[in-house]
Amino acid sequence: MAVKLRLRRLTTAKRPRYAVVATKRLAPNRVRVIERLGHYEPVQNQGKVTLKAERIRYWLRQGAQPSNKVRSILSTQGIAVGPGLTEDEVALDLELSRILSEVRESARVIATASQKIDHLLPITNEIAETYAHASND
Repeated sequence: MAVKLRLRRLTTAKRPRYAVVATKRLAPNRVRVIERLGHYEPVQNQGKVTLKAERIRYWLRQGAQPSNKVRSILSTQGIAVGPGLTEDEVALDLELSRILSEVRESARVIATASQKIDHLLPITNEIAETYAHASND
């Protein structure tokens, strides 16, 4: 059975959300889904991607062919796409994708903290100036 990894649209206009799915290669996009492998939200969450990396690697080892967009999503998530990966390469790839996801999560936390600090800094300066004027009087 020839399998293809592709995106399947889930939501309405102007709010795209896609499922990464494994389907029969010749089946229409909305018909037969073998397995749902993750989600891709290009607009709502700044390109948030959630994938089942182990299952995607399984399908790739079975010979599944990713679509162009799925191939680019997999490469940005650190999942190697290629024929005949050895077990060591798969283990190394899994560790790399885990580390990349931790780094991305840390970057999100840092960005959120930075925004909060930028918001609080003017308020803190204003309070400090008020206190300085009050103590001088």
